[in-house]
Amino acid sequence: MAAAAPRPFGALLKRYRQAAGLTQEALAGQAGLSIRTISDLERGLKTRPHPDTVARLAAALRLAPAE
Repeated sequence: MAAAAPRPFGALLKRYRQAAGLTQEALAGQAGLSIRTISDLERGLKTRPHPDTVARLAAALRLAPAE
């Protein structure tokens, strides 16, 4: 049986943002990023975010390291 393909970063970001009950604007403000950055990531226009961006998003979303 083949392993499931990993979810694209943007899809995961959107799922975690919505689960946290945040708008793109609210997440951008909490993470210190632009709304455009959040939007571009979620739509898959940016597929390889900078590690600092990922860290800011994880902190704003209060994600565990495994997430």
